[in-house]
Amino acid sequence: MEAMLASGIDSPFFYNPNIHPRKEYELQNNLVCLSLALIMAMAAGLHGQNPCEVFTNVKDSLHCTK
Repeated sequence: MEAMLASGIDSPFFYNPNIHPRKEYELQNNLVCLSLALIMAMAAGLHGQNPCEVFTNVKDSLHCTK
């Protein structure tokens, strides 16, 4: 581990574009999209808006796949 840190590598995980790169990109992108929609819906709920409606609207506007 010390040798890895000394060489400037801080993580043992590397991105390999040969292993389903598009699928991984879509999964990560969708996760970020849905997380943002959920955060906005929670904030809307605190302000008296309908969280389900806000979540759906944000999800649709960001083009989340699921």
